[in-house]
Amino acid sequence: MVKGRGLPPFFFQLFLIFSVLLLLKSINFWVSLAVCMLILFVWILTFRNIRMFVFLLIFLVPFIYADISRIEGDVGVLGRVVDRRNGSYTLISSHIYNGAWKKYRDYIKFDYYKFSTEKISCGKNVYVSGQLKEGYINATYAAPSVDSSFFRIKEKALENLSLAVKDKEAFDIISASFMGSLKDKEVFKSSGTLHLFAVSGMQVYLFSATVFFVLRYLVRKRSLRLLINMGMVWVYMILTGFSPSSMRAGLLIIGVCLFKILDIGVSSFNILGLIGYLSLVFMPLNIYNVGFQMSYSSAFMILFSVRATAGLKKKKLFPLFRAAVIAVGAFLGVIPFCIAYFGSFSILGPFLTPLVEPVLDILMILCMVMVLVPLEQLGVVASFLALACKAFLKTVSFMPLTTVENRLYGLLISCTILWAYIFMLIRIEKRYKR
Repeated sequence: MVKGRGLPPFFFQLFLIFSVLLLLKSINFWVSLAVCMLILFVWILTFRNIRMFVFLLIFLVPFIYADISRIEGDVGVLGRVVDRRNGSYTLISSHIYNGAWKKYRDYIKFDYYKFSTEKISCGKNVYVSGQLKEGYINATYAAPSVDSSFFRIKEKALENLSLAVKDKEAFDIISASFMGSLKDKEVFKSSGTLHLFAVSGMQVYLFSATVFFVLRYLVRKRSLRLLINMGMVWVYMILTGFSPSSMRAGLLIIGVCLFKILDIGVSSFNILGLIGYLSLVFMPLNIYNVGFQMSYSSAFMILFSVRATAGLKKKKLFPLFRAAVIAVGAFLGVIPFCIAYFGSFSILGPFLTPLVEPVLDILMILCMVMVLVPLEQLGVVASFLALACKAFLKTVSFMPLTTVENRLYGLLISCTILWAYIFMLIRIEKRYKR
């Protein structure tokens, strides 16, 4: 959206409206359609922009055709494996059979240790049958195809990493710092640092920054560096199995690089909104995915915190203040979802995250090198850091998770605190506006 028209970022509005309508459609289609008409009526009365109103109508058409019905029970699923850890797999489904074949795109997990006569590797198409419930199949049969895809590079990356890192416990932490899918979550969950393994903004931005830093010495032309960086970020998204959080962060960087190449100024909120909208159009069932919801809420709070504190750059201790505002904002952004889905959260998270994050950054850089060159010496160093970090968290995690007995009241209180924090940031932005 062109700046200066007085409208909030268009695609961010579109993403919010589309998300609300999909949630309402899961309850009743006609209710969602009525709410859609009401939103459009209020929108045109408020902003009085006919051209953007027409665009909004066009972009909302996929909402009518989106299938967000979740299938459970005895099923057969066709999909492509995008992640594996020993016998635990994640696939992105393409079709599902439950009395009849139909298109069905979702992340589905399954464990398959028995009956397998052929190793199932990343990149293979697979047919899995069994009982499906809440995105997990209790598999009774799995048959991989003989073909592979570009996801095969993740299999090769895991093989190289396993050659360098011999300790299984350390391998779990090191590989998760780079590619996500942590298996032993208990210590990190109780310490409130589990979100660091979600492969979101931190990992993707660090990967992109590292690649761009190297390219500065290899490629002179800026536009070519940006193009190569876009391609490498896409490869990294493959290594993460196209998780919702890595897709959000990766596509955001790709979008920013593209606009820089085209020399077009654009709001980060607009790019975030466009990515979220396209993700839901491509895979509507993401609207139920807690990782998707928490990732976009956290990203919004980070972007909003950065924008709100931009006018304070000349103030003393600005870097520390901004870092604190971003950390608290991201924490408050995910708390409502922690309470709604899990009924608990960790108070230690905001304090331990700044201590653990640098260690994971180092592990990620070491992992990037070991994926390319499986050096055992680096594996020993990385294993020591990973196990030391886990031991430290075990020692300092003296406080149990805070449990919320009444989730409704807890949700209302957390949302109230979040809105109060947003209001405070708005006041700061207005007062110190550049």
